[in-house]
Amino acid sequence: MDKFREFDILKYQTQKGDVYLENLDIKDCKIIGKPCENIYIYKCSFHNAVFENYFQYCDVSMEESQFKNCEFHGKQGEQCESFEMRECTFESVLFNNQFKDSLIAVENCHFRHCTFRGMLGSGDFELCDSQLEDSQIENINMGPQGESALVTECEFVNCNFKNIDISREIEFDELDIREGKINSLNCIKSDIQLCHFYKVCLENVYLESNFLDNDMDSVIFRNVTLKGTMRNKSDIEENVFIHCDTSGFTYL
Repeated sequence: MDKFREFDILKYQTQKGDVYLENLDIKDCKIIGKPCENIYIYKCSFHNAVFENYFQYCDVSMEESQFKNCEFHGKQGEQCESFEMRECTFESVLFNNQFKDSLIAVENCHFRHCTFRGMLGSGDFELCDSQLEDSQIENINMGPQGESALVTECEFVNCNFKNIDISREIEFDELDIREGKINSLNCIKSDIQLCHFYKVCLENVYLESNFLDNDMDSVIFRNVTLKGTMRNKSDIEENVFIHCDTSGFTYL
């Protein structure tokens, strides 16, 4: 994608310094961060586009837009107040970012054949009401100094998680995780509840968690350790294991 032309983002800058991209069809170009207040992307279509260093100067809001064969690259230590995505679709998109302490909010988005990697930093993180299919989530780090983190009401279908290190409080609620693999996950201070796992392989996983009211169907455990709580005092929120291989599961 080095041969792509640079998209003149400042052409759409207002006098107040904000950039508004609306109802545009943008192809075969690089979008490089420029000094501006905020970037608002609304009902746009991007195909073969590369976003470079776009967090260095501004905050980004995307809504009702489509991205195909795109790449997002950010420098380590880049700073912005927020990166928000709502009602967007992403196909064959690479997210390779290094956040510091930015708010990251994703709501009602659909990702297919995407790859996510990089540092999520210490800002608030929310992934809600979204679907990920045939995607790779790898080399993700969440530092211990972070604010709230929440992943809720999302669906993961045939996704692979690898080399994930989460060392701050995070909640996983009402997730549907089907097929795929979770490998080399270290997660402490977590709450995992009301989640459904089906035909998932967990390998080299360490959890310090309140693990409550989850359904595990045809799940394989290989070198998995859970330190925490698996039921409350009244035994109401007990987990269910059906057709699972728990020979590699240790509960401390």
